Amino acid sequence: VVWGDQASAIDRIGSVVMTSINSSMIALVKALTSYVEERPIVNRERRYYGPVPYLLSKVLSEGPLDAFFAGLFGFVVHRSCNMGGDPAVFTFVTTMQALASAAFGQLIGAVVPSPNAALCAGPPMMLVLTIV
Repeated sequence: VVWGDQASAIDRIGSVVMTSINSSMIALVKALTSYVEERPIVNRERRYYGPVPYLLSKVLSEGPLDAFFAGLFGFVVHRSCNMGGDPAVFTFVTTMQALASAAFGQLIGAVVPSPNAALCAGPPMMLVLTIV
């Protein structure tokens, strides 16, 4: 791994941190806004199907698209920042983090009673978890 000088290493570490925060926040807010909009429909149609089929269908329908864009973002960041190491590993980690953040957004959207509260509570909670 060729990192160059100290300033270059610090710049790359900053790029990794910003990639982590950006991919997680984008997935979280997308999940929060979509679940908040779908909540009345889910409550109305609850007699036809339970929460598990809803969650599975949501993961199967939105997961591949979320994974594609997160992977593309991770790949572009890896290439544009001239990071050492395998780009597939960086892309995989970025994609998994985005999918986990989307699942966390679903959790917050299901637990918090109002849409505004979900959008206000989600990003600060995600920021704390990203830093820790």
